[in-house]
Formats: sequence, structure tokens, C-alpha cells
Amino acid sequence: MFLLAVNETVSAVGQAIVGAAHWLVLGVILILAAILIFSVLKHILVNTVLGLVGLAILKFGLGLAIPLSFPVIVITILFGLGGLGMLLVLMFFGINLG
Repeated sequence: MFLLAVNETVSAVGQAIVGAAHWLVLGVILILAAILIFSVLKHILVNTVLGLVGLAILKFGLGLAIPLSFPVIVITILFGLGGLGMLLVLMFFGINLG
């Protein structure tokens, strides 16, 4: 009985959507928005991972005295390799974030 009511409701909604062009446009816009969001998130994730790997290489591989403090980790996570470069420039000028 319940499945019959659900089937009728789904059928009624399906009939309301068929032929309505605005649903098609909305669907295409949502698909494009999802692709854009995932593309941006992918770039952010790659930049974050590269920044953390670069920080580990500089700290443990090359032995630079970069402090692993909260501001350093946050800057590296948010800005990736660019943030790591900024931290190196700040260290060059004697500004320590540790």
C-alpha cells in the first residue's frame, strides 16, 4: 500500500517536471557549479599537500630551523608553497613566527 502511494507521488512529480525547460536549465547550472567547486577544491587540496610536503622537506630533509608552530602550519595549509616561500622570506628578515 505504501509503495503504491510512493509510486504515484513519484509519477506525479515526474509528470510535473517533464517538458519544463527551467528544470533542465537548473540541472545544467547545478552540474556546472559542482564541476567548478570540485575543480577549485582539487587545486586547493593539491596546493595544501605540496606546501606540507615542502615544509617537511625543509624542516627534516634540509634541516632548516623552521618552527612547527600553529601560525606556520596554518599559513602552509592555507597558502601552500607560496605561504612557505613567504615564511622563508620572513625568516630571512628575522621575523620568527615560532
